[in-house]
Amino acid sequence: MNDEELQVTTGLVLGNTRDFEDQVLSKATIWAREEPDAIRHWLIGLSFVSGRLPTGDDGRIYEGISINMRRLSTEFEDLLGSLDIQARTKGTLFSQQSRTFQCPLAFKKKTVRVKDIINLIVAHRKQCYMFNPAGSGCLFWQLDLLKLFVEQGWIEERELVTARKRIKGLAEAAVPSRSGIVPWPPTEGTFY
Repeated sequence: MNDEELQVTTGLVLGNTRDFEDQVLSKATIWAREEPDAIRHWLIGLSFVSGRLPTGDDGRIYEGISINMRRLSTEFEDLLGSLDIQARTKGTLFSQQSRTFQCPLAFKKKTVRVKDIINLIVAHRKQCYMFNPAGSGCLFWQLDLLKLFVEQGWIEERELVTARKRIKGLAEAAVPSRSGIVPWPPTEGTFY
């Protein structure tokens, strides 16, 4: 199946990622911009092993891959997810805003490649996701993917536990207790 057929049948958008599918990864970083009292959008940045940063056909240096589960459309009724996996140039793997929450999780072995991540996502149908009726669910999706990395033996479970605790603390600190909003656990979408 070529990339266009994959996108149409699964909602998976690979962009220029195939150019870097053999790159070895050093860590997965779950991150979001810190926006008090605002909805956060969560992503994962997968960093290439340092010292091996590739140059793309465009002559720019790339530092990793971004994994972004987002709603396919901004129409409120459309809750289908679209998974964008994109190679990112140096300095663009994470937001450059000063207030960015980042929690890196190191890969235990430096043998996990970009194509291993893509194959794992497709094999487990993680690209087939629908956000909850309120339009939320990106954090749940990202944490579910990291849990799959633990199950594969790629990252340590204790690192994921630590990340979840840090994210919970961030969520609870951002929401006033009197608001009635439940900041944790993450809002779940549905895999289909």
